[in-house]
Amino acid sequence: MPYPDEPLHKIEGKILRETDRAILMQCEKIDGNDWDPQKSKSQWFPISQVGSLTRGLMHPSNPNLDEPDVAKVKRWILQTKGII
Repeated sequence: MPYPDEPLHKIEGKILRETDRAILMQCEKIDGNDWDPQKSKSQWFPISQVGSLTRGLMHPSNPNLDEPDVAKVKRWILQTKGII
């Protein structure tokens, strides 16, 4: 069971879908490191395990400058999924 003061890990990528219970992310980085290519990049995270969620800025004139979406996710769910 997760603890309220559990450390959060920064996941960067693109939010593909949101429901009232979870978010689906295309994950590119975790804590500043590239995502493990052996792991699926598309991951569901329960809202209860997300400490914060920030949408990246989109640059309509140059998509290469788009900033990633960021989710701060509790360690417990990442361990459960075998991501860390």
